[in-house]
Amino acid sequence: MLLEELAEDLVSGTSDLLDGRTVNVMNTEGYIVASTDPLRVGTFHQGAREAVLRGKPVDIPADQVSRYPGAKEGCNMPLRVGGQIVGVVGINGNPPEIRYLAHLAAVYAEKCYQLEALVRPQYAQGELRSILLGKILARTEKSLSDAQALLRAQHIGLDLPVTVALLSGDGQVPMDNETAQREVDRLLAAGSLRQDRDVWGMADGSLVLLLSQPVPCLDALEHTALRLSISLPAQTLWDIQGAYRKTVLLNSFSEDRINCLSEPRTRLKYTLFISAMENRDVLEDLCLRLEGEMSEQDLRTILKTAQCYYQNDRSVVQAAEKLYIHKNTLLYRVHKLLEALDLADAGAFRQEYTVRLLLEHYKRKHGLRAL
Repeated sequence: MLLEELAEDLVSGTSDLLDGRTVNVMNTEGYIVASTDPLRVGTFHQGAREAVLRGKPVDIPADQVSRYPGAKEGCNMPLRVGGQIVGVVGINGNPPEIRYLAHLAAVYAEKCYQLEALVRPQYAQGELRSILLGKILARTEKSLSDAQALLRAQHIGLDLPVTVALLSGDGQVPMDNETAQREVDRLLAAGSLRQDRDVWGMADGSLVLLLSQPVPCLDALEHTALRLSISLPAQTLWDIQGAYRKTVLLNSFSEDRINCLSEPRTRLKYTLFISAMENRDVLEDLCLRLEGEMSEQDLRTILKTAQCYYQNDRSVVQAAEKLYIHKNTLLYRVHKLLEALDLADAGAFRQEYTVRLLLEHYKRKHGLRAL
């Protein structure tokens, strides 16, 4: 029962409000479920039982205590929520002197009960969606069958194809549940997340959103202080796990805060990273060759120069301006790198492709998002 679960908090909260007076919380059967006097917990309180039966406060003066087994001098106020009595709060003391305090305690307890009753279904919904997300990402026949049953039971119309969005903190520290809930609340208020169509939850320290088609405006989603990676649409429930893994991988290496695989630049970056992983043995040989020919500082400087050069479509002027160096300095560094890689006489495409793969390998090798 909710009252029993809240009773200890209600007792401590109301006791603080009432300058440490003895406070009891009783259930509708008249049994004390929490008290500032631990010895009274679990005992029967006739005054509380009569407050429930009468539906109104019961005062117990000192000279009438014997008429109420298990009770002491004080006031006992029924707790009403939605017109229904859910329990009783009792304050020890002379009734005329403490009646207003007992009323204050009852109002406090009722508000706490109402708030908890309101929040718990939302919390339960969040827990349920996290379970649902886990079933989908597990991607077994059993888990996907369970997921479909949960979707039907909760009337969530997850419409395919589904876009996966992954939000994470900036760094290696996992996102905490409070931060995730604030982000969910923000997206729900903005209409970028929909209770009846989308699924969300925590996975490996990140907030994962499964967004039904058509995906609502992404402006609110992208207007976040968190790192964000967005997948291409997954056509089936089975495909969602693969889309999720791509967002995790993209989030792990990209230097950009927002990454969307529907954008050509992001797709190229992702493809280069995958290619670099597939050809890491060859790229490691090239990397070792460069490390043997120049110092670590010189190598990083040259690689950063080449990266800027290719990111600016081989524009010497634009790249030199961004690096605050002379054009001839930029050309010298790029040419030195190509010579060291035996690519000085190769075609422009082969040069750029090899250098871009090398850049991805070098960053991954040294745990860098950017040079």
